[in-house]
Amino acid sequence: MAACKALSDASIRWSWQTKDEFIHNIRQKNCLARQGTSICLPRRSDPVIHASCNDAKAYCEWLSEKSGQTYRLPTEAEWEYAAGNGAKHTKYSWGNGQPSGKKTGNLADETGAEAFNWNKTADSIFLGYDDCYKSTAPVGSFLPNDFGLYDMTGNVWEWCSDWKGDYSSGIQTNPQGPSMGSGRVFRGGSRRWRATRQYSIVGFRIARTK
Repeated sequence: MAACKALSDASIRWSWQTKDEFIHNIRQKNCLARQGTSICLPRRSDPVIHASCNDAKAYCEWLSEKSGQTYRLPTEAEWEYAAGNGAKHTKYSWGNGQPSGKKTGNLADETGAEAFNWNKTADSIFLGYDDCYKSTAPVGSFLPNDFGLYDMTGNVWEWCSDWKGDYSSGIQTNPQGPSMGSGRVFRGGSRRWRATRQYSIVGFRIARTK
């Protein structure tokens, strides 16, 4: 996993654009290339992909400066609490059972197996499940979880602020993980989450500190 280094100036990666300008550039080029990193948004309502941890942190810095509010990546503990429906601690955002229907998400399924020649085994896909998307799905295509959050399981992986590593022992509230490491945590799975952990399908979800 690639390391995430702090940027001294967020404007190196991000500059202000109106929504229409941003969408126009996406349609013209499909990818926005900045300082050797491409961030791709294939369709208007699909999640951003090809986003490095650097990109995600720089965007949070940029948005914080522009809005006057504090935006950041969630900690892994915050992300897990939100994805697992709080105190329920469910295995998936929809619950503990196997996926079915619109309550679930864009996952490694029968459609993906046919399109990309994946192995049709329980270790590779959710057997018998078909979400009808072979690529990323528009945000909100599936029902939200108990907190009203969409796509907490599947579609694209999402960066967290924690360094990859073990937590210290003992009961903790919102643990932060190790103080340093070689890479950041990303969670949530993706449309290929049982088949591979490709960085080409990593995006991010931001949190706001009140």
